[in-house]
Amino acid sequence: MKLGFIGTGALTAAIVSGLKSVADNSVSVLLSPRNEEIAAELAARYPDVCIADDNQAVLDQCDLVMLAVRPQMTSCRVCGFGASITSSA
Repeated sequence: MKLGFIGTGALTAAIVSGLKSVADNSVSVLLSPRNEEIAAELAARYPDVCIADDNQAVLDQCDLVMLAVRPQMTSCRVCGFGASITSSA
């Protein structure tokens, strides 16, 4: 499974670090390039964490995407994805 994160701040860093602290974790992670410093640190620390070119790449390449942005940014981020977001429910 490939897990993606749109938004790369403290919340994403905490979730990825916690996820990667579990032994035998086979989930690869793709980060949006929003916060270059945090994304680069996570990618350097964990071999199966990579940085995407943009948010659309995260959507296109991941099985599950977590939207980890501040609430006031949610509508702006979601609007830009258009038809890329589909419901699996």
